[in-house]
Amino acid sequence: MNQSKTHFIITVDTEADSEWRRPPAGTTNNSRCLPRFQELCEVFQFKPSYLLTYEMAGDPFLVEYLREKQERGLCEIGAHLHPWSTPPWDLRLPEEDTSSPYAYEYPVSVQEAKLVCLFDRIQESFGVTPLSFKAGRWGLDASHASTLGALGVRVDTSVCPGINWSKSRGWKKGGPDFSNARLEPYYLSYDDILRASSHPTVLEVPQTILPIDRWSGQIKTVASISLRYPKTNKIAKALGSRFVWFRPYPWTSVETLKMVADYVIERCMPVLQLTFHSSELLPGGSPYFKDEASVELLFDRIRQIFVHVRNRGVKSSSLSDYYSAYTVAS
Repeated sequence: MNQSKTHFIITVDTEADSEWRRPPAGTTNNSRCLPRFQELCEVFQFKPSYLLTYEMAGDPFLVEYLREKQERGLCEIGAHLHPWSTPPWDLRLPEEDTSSPYAYEYPVSVQEAKLVCLFDRIQESFGVTPLSFKAGRWGLDASHASTLGALGVRVDTSVCPGINWSKSRGWKKGGPDFSNARLEPYYLSYDDILRASSHPTVLEVPQTILPIDRWSGQIKTVASISLRYPKTNKIAKALGSRFVWFRPYPWTSVETLKMVADYVIERCMPVLQLTFHSSELLPGGSPYFKDEASVELLFDRIRQIFVHVRNRGVKSSSLSDYYSAYTVAS
């Protein structure tokens, strides 16, 4: 079996239950479901990156379980900022209890205070300072990226190529527009996060999201062009493409996910990233998997994906592992 040049990265938004509710439930029962997933990763010798919110970084069960795994090099512990559930509490926005603000809706000083609070809790719980990060609700802009860099974050994974979140409201603003974002990793410009910096900053590892023809279900030429020239993403949409995430949504078939993986691997693209929420492993913890039967199907889908990418000879990397490989190569 030939070794692929593609790095397979697994990121888990490790967050409280039912974050889709307004206000969220705030419980962390899904922490008890993560060992089953971690053990599945270990069977395949894959190293997941768990990006923890403030609540999950303080869950006693999860801390005890993941600390031992992290110390043995079997997973990575990173950070996932939900600013609406992270202290300091005296710096909340009006009506925050019924909305989920984007980090960039807070003053930069408040963003930094909340990040420091989250990082301190992760340091206290796991003995590590997080080097990897994902913004809550994908809410990254240039000022937030600059703050991350100042705090020592090395790699971010908040950019969603081809996706426009502007209609997803926060407190007052909409989400970021990633319609013209590139798919391959790049150093973030602190002036414009869709533009690559000419010098090392925070490394952006975008989500794996490919344009697929809506009618044939195939990745066609226009999709290939849009990956190389991101500004053609709008053309791809106009010609009938839909953007498919490499994540185990119940409505995305395993065959489609395999097709996405094959496309990335066969073109020697640097990263294939699988992502989902920890709460999806808990029956009823998300709107996608509402009962035990649907969670069993989720685990089966993940196992099939793992088998497929292992057989393609991909390299398993955490986000920080990939950062190290990227900096050496560049």
